[in-house]
This record gives sequence, structure tokens and C-alpha cells, in this order.
Amino acid sequence: MKQTVQVTILGQQYSVRSDDDPEKVARVADFVNRRLTDLASRAPTADTHQVTVLALLNLAGEYLERVENQGGVDPNRIEKVIERLEQAVQVDGQEQA
Repeated sequence: MKQTVQVTILGQQYSVRSDDDPEKVARVADFVNRRLTDLASRAPTADTHQVTVLALLNLAGEYLERVENQGGVDPNRIEKVIERLEQAVQVDGQEQA
């Protein structure tokens, strides 16, 4: 059953609907926030959108490297990751630009 969990990333409040345990959602949000905060501190002139794209590129690169080292890319898993990323960029049911 999907639950809504409130998380804060880069000072912005997000409502995340997920079947996962709320504690897991909070851990994922904390991980994302730490990655974004780290990138933002290293690129102080970048706006939030640019920092987010850089973080996604870094995470996707790490993910693909890990998958390739395990013998291949599973398209279904990639599709699920994309779906989760799309859900994560929704704020109170509205997609952020």
C-alpha cells in the first residue's frame, strides 16, 4: 500500500508516494540530499536544476558501472529507476520543471 512520506531535499519539501517502508524512503532522501548538497558546495554558481542533473549523471554512471560489472544491464530495472526518478521530482502531485 502506497504511503506518502514528507522529505526535504536542498531545503525543499517533497511528498513522496511509495510502497517502500517510510524509513527506507527517508534514508534514500537523505542520501540524495547529501549527494546534492555535496555537488552544490563544489559548484556554487550552479542552480538547483544543474546540480540535480549533475547528481543524476553521477548516480547513473555509478549504477551502470555496477550493473556492467555484474554482467549486463537489465532494461526492466532501468525502467523502474526512471519511474522512481520521475516520482521523486513531483512536488505535491505536480512535476517540477
